[in-house]
Amino acid sequence: MKVLLIDDSSLMRKMIVRALRQADLGVDETFEAANGEEGLAALKAHSPELVLCDWNMPVMGGLEFVKHACEFSKIPIIMLTTESVGEKEAEARKAGARGYVTKPFTPEKLGDAIREVV
Repeated sequence: MKVLLIDDSSLMRKMIVRALRQADLGVDETFEAANGEEGLAALKAHSPELVLCDWNMPVMGGLEFVKHACEFSKIPIIMLTTESVGEKEAEARKAGARGYVTKPFTPEKLGDAIREVV
């Protein structure tokens, strides 16, 4: 499986890669972007099978990325965010996100969320 990671923190992207390995999901390749704008370019260039996207980022935030990505792609998107569940989750799902995981998360929690959408 090819996964696109969109987060403005390079440390968080490394932690997500480690969690993906620990969750044993068969991730063969990961691509990274530091904001939604870079994420849209990477989505078009690499055709991943899953996107894991942060909410709060400069240039283009996660919610805006989801709205734009869903205009041309049916790829599953999971929001990974410090934003609490509830109103924000509903907003993300309305925009097109298929999953929502709050930070911090365990490899098991991330793996469960991914298995639900792929």
